[in-house]
Parts: sequence; structure tokens; C-alpha cells
Amino acid sequence: MAVTLFTVVGAATLVVPNLGSIASGTESGPTFSSSPDSGLTGTGVEAAGTGCLLPGSTTAGDGVVVDLHTDGGPVVASATIPVRADGQWDGTLVVPAGTTPADYVLAARCIYPGFDETDPVVYAPRVFTVTGEGDGAPAAEAPALVPEAGGIEPLPTYEGQSTCSPTTKAGTAKLRTLVMGALGGADYGIVRACNIGGTSEHKEGRAWDWGMNANSSTDRAKVSRFVNWLLATDGAGNRYAMARRLGVMYIIWNRQMFRMYDTDRGWAPYSGASPHTDHVHFSLTRDGGAGRVSYWSQVYHAPPFRASSRSVQGIDVNDTWDRAAPGDFDGDGRDDLLWYRPGGETDHVWFSAGGGRFADNLRNVGADYRVFTGDFNGDCRDDIFWYGPGSARDSIWLGTPNRAFRHLDVTVRGDYWPIVGDFNGDRSEDILWYRPGAPSDPIWYGTIFGRFVGRTERVNGSYRPFAGDFDGDGRDDIFWYGPGGARDTIWRGTAGNRFVGRAVNSDFDAVAVPGDYNGDQRTDVLWYGRGEGPDAFWLGTADGGFVGSGVNMAGSFLGVTAGDYDGNGRDDLLFHGDPERRDRLWRF
Repeated sequence: MAVTLFTVVGAATLVVPNLGSIASGTESGPTFSSSPDSGLTGTGVEAAGTGCLLPGSTTAGDGVVVDLHTDGGPVVASATIPVRADGQWDGTLVVPAGTTPADYVLAARCIYPGFDETDPVVYAPRVFTVTGEGDGAPAAEAPALVPEAGGIEPLPTYEGQSTCSPTTKAGTAKLRTLVMGALGGADYGIVRACNIGGTSEHKEGRAWDWGMNANSSTDRAKVSRFVNWLLATDGAGNRYAMARRLGVMYIIWNRQMFRMYDTDRGWAPYSGASPHTDHVHFSLTRDGGAGRVSYWSQVYHAPPFRASSRSVQGIDVNDTWDRAAPGDFDGDGRDDLLWYRPGGETDHVWFSAGGGRFADNLRNVGADYRVFTGDFNGDCRDDIFWYGPGSARDSIWLGTPNRAFRHLDVTVRGDYWPIVGDFNGDRSEDILWYRPGAPSDPIWYGTIFGRFVGRTERVNGSYRPFAGDFDGDGRDDIFWYGPGGARDTIWRGTAGNRFVGRAVNSDFDAVAVPGDYNGDQRTDVLWYGRGEGPDAFWLGTADGGFVGSGVNMAGSFLGVTAGDYDGNGRDDLLFHGDPERRDRLWRF
């Protein structure tokens, strides 16, 4: 039974990259007293500092993880605490009965989009002494965690060595590089010869020994820092999040062992031949060893977004809104959403309010258009192009800072599939008007005046094209995707208003959703196969190619729209139009 209650309030003990350190803090609870040199007094917690805010902004982070552990030892208590809009937070940390009296370190970390995993945990520790179980302290339940999000690896089963293939596996090597690059230490090796010792994942190249000295306070602190990061609950409520994402199966250190396949045991005594006081042992699952895990694919799946009571500001999408077009119409760094129904009485522009929430703005278009968005005048605000292939009047709504639109009349003659992108890198969006089988296809190059200058290209074949800066050179390219066997080609944009072709092979019959999902300034592609169809992420590389990884997107959504709705530099995915009305916003 948990009998010791520790209360943390405010911005206490919080340091994250680019945020200010905390000046002071106090503790409460009858079984805690501050160590003599901590300078902490009183009850409750008060702290000076910026709170859990995104670096350089006033937007609150996703949560605070608070851990209690001995110096260099395992975590004995942990809690994930929600963050208020002002970045401050309060919650409880419950210490289990029977906790050994000793000096413990209380540390907290702010979880927010873009957190630097290569420098995983930056703590501002405070030292407290557990003096006993207390007398009359109120029992308390641990704070309830958010249900685990989809898209993260489950807790593993035990996958012991079954063959001998002592070659270094890719995921194991990446783990070694990650740890030593961040924290240093010695490399005690990955592989082990088949004729040495007993069963060991070293013999399959999926175990690594990190040289650390348990008698060194510096080394113990480094181990604690990394292990706590591995086993912490993330901002979405996923327990042991990074260990799962890396495929960690178990850890041995300083006569103790933590089994990811039996987490109820916690840190249990280890009585093997080696006490592991000179190194930390990591064994990985086979997927972890191979690098087939979400940490290395950089695909982080968010849970379904839970809207507030004002569902129109969440993602409870009206099933009559059948077209969604994203764009940053007011230039605040967060993508907004235009919801359009041809012929409908009311259309909606959702202006992003941060944190995946939106403020509704009613509009009325009425006619039947093919609508698309882009910054056509180079003012760093996206505009809306209303293209009517029939008799409807064409126009551009130019975005403004006050969330109004200025109207600009244009004329398009013909029936086309418009492809939008900044193909020449001049910071104004261009449009290629594609019509399968046409002898030539016009290109309109945008200018800072919201006008266009034109020329033509010729496209042979029938495609489902889409645009994006796949190689990250600042100029958008065109992916000519031909499902069903047509040859795929990427046209790479150049400064001279020309394209250079490169053959690719998608091998999919799926909906292509381009977006920068990992924030590296290169466009990636989600291949979404509705229902039972296969899904995949292709991550763009500097040479214009892709690195692929499979993924499972549950549901059969009619529409998938990418946009950076929370302004963190990574595009998010809005799934809407599911027959069961389970609209979702996945934030990366």
C-alpha cells in the first residue's frame, strides 16, 4: 500500500533545453525532510521559473514526468502530470510503502514537441531524505495515466538467443551511437563469439555493453539519466516509452536487472556471474536489433485527439464537409483548415489556436470548386485558390494577419488537375495545370504581386501527381505517381524554371499524403491504404530518395489531410470521414 504522499506544484525542479533553470523549491509530506545542503524549507512547493513551455514561446508542453530515484539508481516512484495552459503544473508523486530510507533525487522533465532525443533528459534535481514510512500520512492513488496511445510498440516478450550470428545489427549500433554521443563512456562491445560463455543476445549482435563504473558518482548519474529517460512515461501516457520505441528487452546494471517483458518486478536483484558494476548491459528484441522500431523510423503516432466540449474546435468533423484544405492563412506559424462543401450554405475556416485546437470562422462560397491552397504572393501567408472548371468564377482569397481575406480575380480556361508548389524556389507558389493526355500542360509561376507568368510542360501518361520538397533544397518537386503499373517519376525543381527527372517505384495502390512528418525540412509521403490496404511512411532524403517504413493506420477514412496544426515544425495528420465518425488528429 502506498502510504507516503509527495506533492509537487508549479514549475518545480524543471529544466529543459532553451528554458530557464528553477531558483527554488520546497517539499511536503511527513516522511520527507530536505537534506542539510538543499536549502529547501516549508510545505507545498513554490518555484521560480518559466514552467513547462515550448522553447522560445508561450505554448504549454505536453506534460511533466516526475521521477524519484537514488543517485545513479533505479526509479522508485514516477508520475506523469498534465500541464496547464500557462505552463505550470501540479500533481502527486506516491512513494511505495517499504521504500528504503536513503537520500533520493526528485527530478522533472518537460515533454514537448521537438524534444531533443539525442540529449534525452535534462534534470534540475533536488535531494530529499526518506526517513521512514511515516505515521498517519494519507494513502493516495497514483495519478491516472492517459490510456496508451496507438502506434507505439507493445511491451515485448522474451526473445532469447536461439541462433549464433555474431554480426553487429543496425539497431544495436544506432543505440550505441545514440548513448555514447550524448553521454560518453566506453564501448565494451556488441558481438560475442559463439564458443564463449552461455546464452547471450551478444551472439546475435543485438546486445551492447556500455562501459560505466558503478563506483563513480559521475558515471552513476549518467546511467541514471539515460535509464530514467528509457523507462519514463511520455506525454501521451505511454509507460516505458523510449525503451519500447528502441526495442529494449532488458537492462542489467550494478547487481540489478530490469525486464521489459516483466515490468511488475521492477528493478530486481541480479545474481549472475558478473555483477555488471563496470558496464550496463542492454539486450534488444529482434526488431530492436534490426532497427525496425519507431524510434529510428522517426514516426511517432499520436492517439486520437480528444476534443473539448466545443466539438467544432476539436475534430468532430461534420459529415457534410467533404473537402479539407490546410494552409497558414494568418501567418502565425500554425496551419489552419478550410472545410468546404460544394453548393453548401456555409463553409468553415478553422484557424489554429495551438495545441491542436481550432477557432471556427464561417464563410459562404456556394458554387462547385476545386479548391487548393498555397502562398501565391510570397507574403508568408497561405491563400485559397477557388478553381471552377465549369462556369464558376475563379478567384484567389489572399490571406491576411487579421484572418480576413482579400479577393483577387483570375481566369483559368480548361479542365485540369492543379499541382501546387514553389518549383523555382522564389518563395511564391507556382501551379502546374495537369490534364492527362493533353498535348501540353501550362505552368503558372507565382510572383510577389499575386500574379502569374506562364509557360508549358508536356506530361506523357496518366498519373495522380503531388508536390513536395523531397530533397530539401528549397524548391518543390513533383511526384508523378501512377498506380497500377505506370512508371513513377519525380521531377526535381530547379532555379531556372525547369525540371530534372528521376525514376522511382512506389509499388502501391494507395492515397499519397505528402508532408514533413519528422521536421527535417524534407517532404515525406504517407501511403494510406484505406481499410485493409497496406500503409507506409516514406521519409525524404537529401538525394531526393526515400527511406521506407511500414505502419498500420486503423480505420477507413474518406479524407486524410496533412498540416502543421500545432506549429512545432512537423506536419500532423487529420483523418476524417470514417463511417463510424471516429475523426482523428495525429500530432507528430
